[in-house]
Amino acid sequence: MVALVQPAAGVEPGPALTAELLEHCGPRIARFKQPRVLEYREVLPRTPTGKLSRSKVREDYLASRS
Repeated sequence: MVALVQPAAGVEPGPALTAELLEHCGPRIARFKQPRVLEYREVLPRTPTGKLSRSKVREDYLASRS
């Protein structure tokens, strides 16, 4: 499972942040649902109302893989 992450302003993506996020997921999410890979994005697509556009995120991710 892959998780796409948009770090907060001023937070640098890297091994320390990855370890912290995976550690945070451990006790909160079932093991089979936990992300195995974290990919950082500068901006994640949002709808006009500000919600995360999951369909656009999926589209962009699949397009970047091919």
